[in-house]
Amino acid sequence: MQTLRLFEILYILLQNKKTTAKYLAQHFEVSVRTIYRDLDVLTLAGIPIYTNKGKNGGIFLNEDYILNRSFFSDDEQAKLLAALRSQQIVDPEASDTLLSKLSAIFQKPEIPWIQVDFRNWQEEDHDDLFLSLKSAILQHQVVTFLYHDAKGNSKQRTVEPLQLLFKGQAWYLVAYCRERKAQRTFKIKRMQHLEILPQHFTRDLIEVNHPYQQYQQTCIDVVLRIDLSMGYRVFEEFPRDSIEVKEDHYLIKCRMPDCEMTYGILISYGEALTVQSPAHIKEGVILRIQKILNNYL
Repeated sequence: MQTLRLFEILYILLQNKKTTAKYLAQHFEVSVRTIYRDLDVLTLAGIPIYTNKGKNGGIFLNEDYILNRSFFSDDEQAKLLAALRSQQIVDPEASDTLLSKLSAIFQKPEIPWIQVDFRNWQEEDHDDLFLSLKSAILQHQVVTFLYHDAKGNSKQRTVEPLQLLFKGQAWYLVAYCRERKAQRTFKIKRMQHLEILPQHFTRDLIEVNHPYQQYQQTCIDVVLRIDLSMGYRVFEEFPRDSIEVKEDHYLIKCRMPDCEMTYGILISYGEALTVQSPAHIKEGVILRIQKILNNYL
């Protein structure tokens, strides 16, 4: 995000000739101190930025300075534009604007050869939720939401949001849970009724834990037989080194968490999957299928 801000600060200075730290701070929704740190970074990169104090003071570039396109090679320009395109999910409006500006500066069309979109094909748009969480993190504001956990429980949570994490095909919120008095990871899809509270916090991120770390201590070895017709799922959902291709089926040997979520995954394969071991997982699948059948009797 800082890289995007640095380029736009430079563009503003090129266009407006002079600006102020207060204006830049308001424009980017950051502190004045952060703006001065950005200016230091640009100065160290060799860009002649000057500041004057007083009534008519401000921040400006040397009058003779122009952004030399040769500062970046053609390959570096292409990589920079591609990197900005991949950032669109995080800040689409800013990325689109900066893409257009840099394309003009480099005097080359921006070829949209890559697009990053984390939404499922049939999923509703979660942009509002994502941007609200982003705002709460940057402004250090406490949030509250209804959360549905993997055990089927639904409970109101009040947390201090610290980081948005994309891992394992899903977005998570890393936050300090005030009830548990510890850092926790919440799956964003399981959140409802998010509300940003007027309370602020000063806590910093300690570490980013893998969302499934809480299950790793209970992971068990499983052996599965899956029909070849399910190859499109097998290669998406299981590690490549756990898959053995047989004449008429896949033999999967891997570790899975011993929890309700695993049963849901296994049952979703229907008649195409057979649990070969362990016995208690096989029995658990049979029990849950029987309960499903009872719903239709």
